[in-house]
Amino acid sequence: MQYVVSVEEESLQVILKDRNTIFFNETFTENTEGTFTFTSANRRHELRFIGKKSRGECQIKFIKNDSVMAA
Repeated sequence: MQYVVSVEEESLQVILKDRNTIFFNETFTENTEGTFTFTSANRRHELRFIGKKSRGECQIKFIKNDSVMAA
């Protein structure tokens, strides 16, 4: 997951989860770019944005990785 967050006022919380696991839970108070890698056996996920009196924008891009890493 790649993300670009622009926060003009207050904060934005971004949560990525499936039924049982929270993979990503961050609260942003300033402009941020980053990547986050996760593996899930589930096909359905919830992406939640919670603005606390916020202004700005958030761009999320998911990139599927078909390769499996050997342990």
